[in-house]
Amino acid sequence: MKFFSFGTSLNREGGKTTIVATLGATALSVGIISAFIIIRRRRHLEKLSKKMFKDNLKLFSEKEVSLITSLIEEGQEHVFDHWPELGQMDDKKRSQVDQLNLLDETYPGGLLSYIRNAKRLLKDSLEGRNPFEGFAPEVPMGTHLDFGSDEFRSFETLGLSEASRAAFVLVAGGLGERLGYSGIKLGLPTESASNCTFIECYCRSILAIEAAASTSSVSESADHPTTSTPKPSSTQRIPLVIMTSDDTHCHTERMLEQNAFFGLLPSQVILLKQERVACFTDSAAHLALDPKDPFRLPTKPHGHGDVHALIHASGLPELWAERGIKWVCFFQDTNALLFHPLLAAIGVSARKGWHINSLAVPRRAKEAIGGICKLIRRDRKRMSILSCNGSGSLSNIVVVEDGPQNGCNIDREDSNISNNADTRNGDDGANKPAISISNSTVVDLRGTIAASSAADAENTSPKANVVSAMTLNVEYNQLDPLLRANGWPEGDADDETGFSPFPGNINQIVLSLPQYAAALAVSQGLVGEFANPKYKDGGPSISGSGSSNGGGKSNVVVFKSSARLECMMQDIPKAYPSDAVIGFTVVRQVWTSYSPVKNSALEARAKAKAGAPTHSATDAEMDFYRTQCAALMIVAGAKLLGSGEEKEEEEKGGKNKDEDEKRVESTHENNSDKDVTSHGKDSDKKANHKQHGDNNWEQVLGSNSSILLSETFNEIPVRRAPAIVLSPSFALSLDQLQRKVKFGSITLHPGSVLILDGPEIQVEGPLEVKGALVIRSAPHSKVIVRAMKVENAGWIWDPVDPMEPAPHVPEEYRLRGFRVLRRETEEHEFLDHGVFSLGESEEDLGAPNREEKILDLAMSENATEKAEGGGKIAVIVEVEEAIAQKRKRENESEREGREEEGGLKGGVSAKRKEVAEVVEPKIEKAKVEEAKTEKRGEKSKEEAKLEEDALHTMMFFV
Repeated sequence: MKFFSFGTSLNREGGKTTIVATLGATALSVGIISAFIIIRRRRHLEKLSKKMFKDNLKLFSEKEVSLITSLIEEGQEHVFDHWPELGQMDDKKRSQVDQLNLLDETYPGGLLSYIRNAKRLLKDSLEGRNPFEGFAPEVPMGTHLDFGSDEFRSFETLGLSEASRAAFVLVAGGLGERLGYSGIKLGLPTESASNCTFIECYCRSILAIEAAASTSSVSESADHPTTSTPKPSSTQRIPLVIMTSDDTHCHTERMLEQNAFFGLLPSQVILLKQERVACFTDSAAHLALDPKDPFRLPTKPHGHGDVHALIHASGLPELWAERGIKWVCFFQDTNALLFHPLLAAIGVSARKGWHINSLAVPRRAKEAIGGICKLIRRDRKRMSILSCNGSGSLSNIVVVEDGPQNGCNIDREDSNISNNADTRNGDDGANKPAISISNSTVVDLRGTIAASSAADAENTSPKANVVSAMTLNVEYNQLDPLLRANGWPEGDADDETGFSPFPGNINQIVLSLPQYAAALAVSQGLVGEFANPKYKDGGPSISGSGSSNGGGKSNVVVFKSSARLECMMQDIPKAYPSDAVIGFTVVRQVWTSYSPVKNSALEARAKAKAGAPTHSATDAEMDFYRTQCAALMIVAGAKLLGSGEEKEEEEKGGKNKDEDEKRVESTHENNSDKDVTSHGKDSDKKANHKQHGDNNWEQVLGSNSSILLSETFNEIPVRRAPAIVLSPSFALSLDQLQRKVKFGSITLHPGSVLILDGPEIQVEGPLEVKGALVIRSAPHSKVIVRAMKVENAGWIWDPVDPMEPAPHVPEEYRLRGFRVLRRETEEHEFLDHGVFSLGESEEDLGAPNREEKILDLAMSENATEKAEGGGKIAVIVEVEEAIAQKRKRENESEREGREEEGGLKGGVSAKRKEVAEVVEPKIEKAKVEEAKTEKRGEKSKEEAKLEEDALHTMMFFV
């Protein structure tokens, strides 16, 4: 029998004395406890000795009999009390044991460990123990950023480069039923303009990171070196892990397959299916049975913290290290604004060397969202805080010499946590198949699949993690009393910024892979669990604690409904050592980084009336458009015309362009130095129901705030910006956007729609949109948007009644409170290889059109003669003919309709049509004549320059 002491403060002699005393005192206790266990085991064995029960055991394998026996010894004999004699309902018995086997295989350490953990945690709950007893709170280390500031863009650009060496983990275990949506939440549209779903948005963002990695020249400064890790090759794919559940697994798999994985390779998408855990009926952790079928055990989700155990069981950390992965990024399923702040957070982690970086939001004091907090052991003595699971034998008790013992069990002597992991470079894995597993299986991704075995506690039980400090999420109802008990007389209170110094947790986390892999190796991915039972009559009615051995009933409290243990993804810091470098990253403008779809229309309406963030589909869509507008304004100098400015702008002819550019540039500069997110505590709730940071939006808009249309959907007041959708392939980062859009080239009117979707779209402008414009291009099609003025009837966001029956109003519309009526759209789609141009070049506006001159020349009677004089003009004519024919094939019907209505400038378009019908014979004749003679005529300098420029201009079209 071995005991381990992890204290280091005693000298050698003192330590020896203490240990001997501990061993001596413990020996007597061991003898008494052992005798008690023997007596209790004999009582349970009487159950097993009954002939009827012994006969039933013949139905099962040796492993299954061992599990049944162990459960009875653990005080769970009631699970089998209803079994009839052998030969009756044998299929039901087998089915029940199959379920017990599954529960045993899907929990680290097995079902017995789960029951023992539950006994301890339910006892703590009954006694009202504080899980943070002995710890004092401190303000954690963090970075605060303003969206669009130079600092934000610097971190985002670095993060985009680092993201090519990241794995992305999407926790998506829930259906949309609570939202009023029958499908999986990943299938919801992020917004109504493009109807891109959340899963498509995430996949396309990963593709954009891959594309950026293949062309990026961004490198980390020598002043800020990062861990040396091999850079992935251009053929390596970024892995996407999706944790599913029984409810969502098949739906997710089907959606990916039906949509060709949204451009990803099947081999880079990994589905990890989360299983459920057993429930308990009382504080003694008796397993619950289904009242309608006692052969079934009711189960519930264990929480999204299971993702860590699944990742560990799958062998992914080792595989990722071999492939050069440095970062693991966790996020949840319905935040379309994810990637701007996530890239910035990756950049922060890379530059500052953080092991864990939690994305967070500004948080009001006592706001119902968990706060990121640093907890320091008050006496600086170490304390094991991880719920560890061993075989339960006395030889596995941890004695923590200089801290209170918490009863954790370990199975190995070494509890040290290595901060280093093997980062050997392996193959890129491009030909690996897609993986879909559950946490009932341990998968070696090199090809071996083996069922996990709870029987081998030596290999499956996590080890204790002994810490003196940790930075993690503390739930809001625990944070205030924790602060008051540790020298913060006002508890959770706002500071001079108007916010709590403990920012709000949003479950978006960036982890450094080497330290994460080491933590998983110790804990096996089992992060701290908790129990939240609902007691009958509002609480326990006895003074004693629950039984810890499953024996007597006198101190047992029955629950109002069955309870289970839970765990949370964000509690992963509990598995890290005290010297882990942990921080947070906050983007002050919440609406640019976090606007999830979490509440139904009814719930959102109530939150709006209370002045709280609605976290609804309605506000999520509005925040998406606002963020896209803000990005265009801050980095590309886009001008947003308010309703009162349109007529004035027409009269001025745009002469105030320079002043507008200066205004936006000034806003950009000031944004990095000034926190403008705070607003008064006594503000009107209805006007202030949005998430924090609205004042910054007003600052960006300046005098043009009338661009926002005040509307109401689902009884939620919103301010709708122009519906701007900049796809991830067009620009994932702000620096990419700046390179794609010429500063000051875009002007938008209220209610306008602009969708830019394609990696090679370049906006030179001036582009003015008063209506709806959609431009899409394939990866091999380069599109240059020149001078265009789009004016049409556009789109309308039409309110709908969420209470109207579903056959008349689709779920997506009822959830948002509106439908989009597409009255008129100018749409351009480019699918062929080549370079294409939309609109006119800016230098030719108001002057004779150079392209029209070229077409006139090509159409003239002496075109053949000109060709004889020089082959260049013949080439021009040939190029123009190719343009005319291609455009005629792709856009003839749309262009003819608009030309008849006068919707386009008819001059050049009419010329193109005329060229397509007339010029081909002249081209053929020009070629013949040119082949017959080498004579080249003299041309004027002006004519030669015209032809040379025309050839250069025309080549953009092919």
